[in-house]
Amino acid sequence: MTKKTSTELKRELDQATRMLVGATDPGERDRIREYVRELERLFEAAADSEERRA
Repeated sequence: MTKKTSTELKRELDQATRMLVGATDPGERDRIREYVRELERLFEAAADSEERRA
């Protein structure tokens, strides 16, 4: 996986959140919800890393 910036991760997180709102199947919602959690974790780690470099 390519290392992404916090901006790229935030964009992906926003998109996944919109997908979650539109999902109707409970299984699909669970998968998207897990994906959103992972993106949130990656976003926080990237933002912290960028802050330390700045």
